[in-house]
Amino acid sequence: MGIGEAGDVDAFNVSGTDLVVSIDEIRVGETVYTLTQVTDIQFQVEGYDGMVDPEGYALKSRYSRTSGLLNGMNNYLNFTFGGEKQEWQFYLVDPEHVQQLGALFKEFYAKRIPFVERSATSSRTYLFAPVSREKWEDLMIENGYL
Repeated sequence: MGIGEAGDVDAFNVSGTDLVVSIDEIRVGETVYTLTQVTDIQFQVEGYDGMVDPEGYALKSRYSRTSGLLNGMNNYLNFTFGGEKQEWQFYLVDPEHVQQLGALFKEFYAKRIPFVERSATSSRTYLFAPVSREKWEDLMIENGYL
């Protein structure tokens, strides 16, 4: 699944490097990180370009046409490979890209691939909804992932 195909987006400077994540590997451009050698996977997902900011921290200006809207670029994938921490920012274009990312999360849960999903302001989410550690564990059990 490509989670951050990048290009020019309005006035933003977005990298042309593709970030592709699957249940087998993380590929950043030509570099491949085999998931069996990756640890501490964390996704921080703020939202997609043009999404109304549910947390209310997006710049609010009555002079901006994008006031209160997210730009889709405050999303990060962090992991450790070979003892070195990696951090990659990715762009979510629209709700469909978020749905694809959610499908990847479900695959990770089903395959018991250890990872953490977070929002920009929450310590933990489950399929993008903020949850406590206890609620996350309950949902994992309910869905057969633990």
